Amino acid sequence: DFEEMLPPMISRAEVPIGLCEEDVTPVSIHLQEQPHFLVMGQFRKGKSNALKVMLHMLMKNPLVSFGIYDNVDRNLSGFKEHDNAAYINSKEELTEFLQSVDERMKEREKHYFECLKNNKELPVYEKIVFVIDGYSRFQQNSDTKNQEMIASFMKQYSHLGFSVIAAGNANEFSKGFAG
Repeated sequence: DFEEMLPPMISRAEVPIGLCEEDVTPVSIHLQEQPHFLVMGQFRKGKSNALKVMLHMLMKNPLVSFGIYDNVDRNLSGFKEHDNAAYINSKEELTEFLQSVDERMKEREKHYFECLKNNKELPVYEKIVFVIDGYSRFQQNSDTKNQEMIASFMKQYSHLGFSVIAAGNANEFSKGFAG
């Protein structure tokens, strides 16, 4: 069993996603070091399953919260009942989620700058992970304002705990977002 192979304590920013074939040790992504990830592959080749593994491991940490924008086949719907998850089905729900994240990030930014100003230890904040399964559906159903807001969060708030994990095929990502 995969979880039996894991060390007893995993940092809140480290997410085991599989096992190395050569030495059967955990392979992890590190959201603190690299906060944004693309899961790319061909149609029906395991992108949603990779996201499920990541979400399953991330949800073990009560200090991580999520926004989940699911694909048309709703592969991630099993996570919508999680206490720290916002399961997003519409442009309005996406806007509401992003406004909530923006408020939290502005509070964190203010606190962060206070720590800098007063030479205090810089805090490490809980992760807020926005997961997109099916990038083309996301592009079609969100507006330019929301897409730009996410891009801005990625630039401005990664050090404050904001992360994006998006899945799609290479063609979807190479087009960029609409607008």
